[in-house]
Amino acid sequence: MLAETVTVGSTRLLRREGVGSEAEYRRNGRDAGRIFTAMNIGMKDWPETVEAIRLIEERCLARGVRPPDRYQLIPERRMGLPYELRRDAPGETGPVLWDADDWWQLGNCAEWIQPEVGDNMIGGPASVENTIAALTAGSTYVGCLSQFSWRWPYFDDDVQQVSEVVKACGILAAKREQGVILDTYLEDGIAGTFEDYATLVGWAGVERWIASMCGCPLSVSFGGLTADPVTKTVVTLAIELGNTDRIPAAFVQGDTISYTHDLDQNASICAQDVQYMMLVQARYKTGACTLPVPLTEKLRVPTWDEIAQVQIMARRLELRAHELAATVDWPALETSASELAARAVQFVCNVRRGLGDLGVDTSDPLQVMLALRRLGAAQIEQDWGVGEPCDEFAHGRRPFRPTELVAATIAESARFESCSSAPAQRPHFIVVGSTDVHQMAKTVLVRALSSAGHEVIDIGVNRDPEDFVDALVTRSASAIVITTHNGVAFTFGHRTVDLCTERGLTPVIAMGGVLNEDMAQSASPVDVTAVLNDLGIVTPSDIADLISLLASTHAPPGAPPTIPSSSVRHP
Repeated sequence: MLAETVTVGSTRLLRREGVGSEAEYRRNGRDAGRIFTAMNIGMKDWPETVEAIRLIEERCLARGVRPPDRYQLIPERRMGLPYELRRDAPGETGPVLWDADDWWQLGNCAEWIQPEVGDNMIGGPASVENTIAALTAGSTYVGCLSQFSWRWPYFDDDVQQVSEVVKACGILAAKREQGVILDTYLEDGIAGTFEDYATLVGWAGVERWIASMCGCPLSVSFGGLTADPVTKTVVTLAIELGNTDRIPAAFVQGDTISYTHDLDQNASICAQDVQYMMLVQARYKTGACTLPVPLTEKLRVPTWDEIAQVQIMARRLELRAHELAATVDWPALETSASELAARAVQFVCNVRRGLGDLGVDTSDPLQVMLALRRLGAAQIEQDWGVGEPCDEFAHGRRPFRPTELVAATIAESARFESCSSAPAQRPHFIVVGSTDVHQMAKTVLVRALSSAGHEVIDIGVNRDPEDFVDALVTRSASAIVITTHNGVAFTFGHRTVDLCTERGLTPVIAMGGVLNEDMAQSASPVDVTAVLNDLGIVTPSDIADLISLLASTHAPPGAPPTIPSSSVRHP
């Protein structure tokens, strides 16, 4: 048995605390009334990331505060690919662990900060080899289960991918008596685009069910797409109601959707967000780490001192958390959480019954994950959600409690729909997709472009340049619109242009989002907007600018003369 060959390692923090796992460390701390914090980190490469972790630890200690209790490594997506494919895959922004020495440093670069490898570890086609390396290095929380729904660059065998996830979960299950925990972050998977918080909370139950079939205890994290502190508190409590084993959540993620270019405004958002997350810890002793978001997150990859800044801020806010927790009207929040949790339970029942009706073996985690992955968020919520059927919502149901992301998407889309009373005179067939997992920008693009009279071919998220060009050819489209946030703008754009040139195609190619990429001569990602423009790629400042540009660009001969504004095609 493969698991028998794996030895769970230790880290400097675990040895200093005299415990065998992070779960033991956190249970001990929460019982003593401690409040925990965490940070996300992933610099340009692994050596720079190691140095940043050390510097953050030193800065916190120098300022008289405890460093964050854990860090979530945010590597680039190549980490999700098997080692033999990793080196030849396109690079992105972020570190990659290449060898045994890199993995050893994971748990030995800091004394006060425990590592977790979550992103691009479990979920992808390299789940087994990553899990073995992570456990050996002493990372006893390993994630991220939600990412079983992702597609990795140039990898399309979903059966092999999900099989690797199940095998990796089996290895973790064999080590559960040593405190090993499987982790998930709900917004990183199917739940990230649900329209109803009842469905999102229910998805925690679905993933707990999947984990239990594999024999794994599951830590459920969430939060990045919820800005309102009261809503986040209610959802946190609802998720905790299903946490019957009281497994400390890896983290509750800070607000990632409200920041602006105004750093002072971001500071106020961060402080309020962190304070509420800490009040929940103080009141309920959840042991879940509060994860503050650096103030510059909207602008670029934060520097190490900007990460340290919000960690120090969080530790200062911690000082009064227990005192302030006594001032909150918790019974009212608990009532809301109970109502939400009850509907979440109904959703889980609907999913299990619905999968069975489809002929899925609901005792087989492989079959369950494959079926859910292939159905997708919209179909799952439409078929098994708990809201009343309603055509006003994209997923066909009126949410019991609408998610903030969908509310923001609807509001942003409506802004463009109100400006598009007349369809475009020369409509385009437009291929729209994302280079990474981010969904909101793509959703807004689809709605806005459709309302402007264009026909949109939505190819989804986590796509390769070849996918855009293949869809362009298949649908005789005249434009490609790419949204990107993962530091691949130049490489992705250049490859797309080359593919079009090779095929004799001359579409409009537009890119938006985070238009930067790592460059050898720079310590941080470089803005590549000008280089993209030199390639012939247009980079509109916003969606309104994109719509104006398309209106002034004639669709090529053969494009249909009129397109219904509601028409969206999925290849």
